[in-house]
Amino acid sequence: MKKVILVILISFFISSVSYSKIITLKDCYSELQELKSFNKDVYEDYKFVIDTDKKIVNYFYVWTDKEIKRQLQAIEDVIKRNKDRGLKTEHLESLRVMDKINAFKFNINFIDDNYVIGELGRRDKEVFKNTINVFLKKKTVAYTLENTQDNTKRSYTFFCK
Repeated sequence: MKKVILVILISFFISSVSYSKIITLKDCYSELQELKSFNKDVYEDYKFVIDTDKKIVNYFYVWTDKEIKRQLQAIEDVIKRNKDRGLKTEHLESLRVMDKINAFKFNINFIDDNYVIGELGRRDKEVFKNTINVFLKKKTVAYTLENTQDNTKRSYTFFCK
């Protein structure tokens, strides 16, 4: 009897490990960038890593130093133009800080062989709801940002390898 119970327990451990896997969608690019492929001048890395065991999707990208410099210069130009016109620029000051590495963790709500649905963990009073729908066979990610106060939504599609 002890041997039967031991065999059953071991089979549970083996079967649960066999279903856990890590899926990586890499070299992603957005339809908004009007690109047809991953741009190495803009990003050093851009990927979605799906951990089926932990039920999370890690989404992260790393800017190139050249792109950070270009974007910060564009921000400075906008601030200068606004100051020259006599406009207030305090609301633009936070744009002067740009992180090289950006990472987000989505909790998986649903997963099967073709599809993953996840939601970014939110704090209680947060206004924005971030969701992703990953189409594994097509290697695309539909990202939706919803403002829960005014019920507006923006969606982006990422194409990956």
